[in-house]
Amino acid sequence: LLAAVALLIATVSVGVPNAYTMDFSQNYANAFDGGSEPGPELLMRGEIVPGEYDRLIMYAKQNGLGLATTQVTLSSPGGDVTEALRIGKFLKSIFVSVSVGPTFGQCASACFIIFASAVDRQSTPGLVGIHRPYLSPERMRSLSPGQAEVLETKAMLDAEEYLHQLRVPNNLVEIMFEHAS
Repeated sequence: LLAAVALLIATVSVGVPNAYTMDFSQNYANAFDGGSEPGPELLMRGEIVPGEYDRLIMYAKQNGLGLATTQVTLSSPGGDVTEALRIGKFLKSIFVSVSVGPTFGQCASACFIIFASAVDRQSTPGLVGIHRPYLSPERMRSLSPGQAEVLETKAMLDAEEYLHQLRVPNNLVEIMFEHAS
């Protein structure tokens, strides 16, 4: 009976989009005090899953959003490290400013990679958290254990190298990779 229930759950969940993907929206609320901002900010909120980079670009195009001139507010528990690296490198290349404040909540794990990528960043103390990032189960699902290990090792090395390129202090990078995700 237990095996039948597990099979049913697995069958039902195949092809169903992740309900916890990152949400992109424009808002006028200040990340720190909830007050009104003169122009819209891009709120990136939720778990980072594979495909978020492409969804971010599509959202910006569909909404005529000039990302290079837009303030970004982050609110995410983290997620897929590979996708966070893609988003972080992109936002860094267009010199985006980011904020993390109590109005929308924390930025942790892989979200820290996006936060650290910004040329200008602001946060409320205690709302940016670090621990070892991970690869999304969706990215690992079809791999053998050996392939998954190789992919995860490469992703962690890429993340560590990128954080060093950003000049994140070594002690923070070490702490990040010491604490389990």
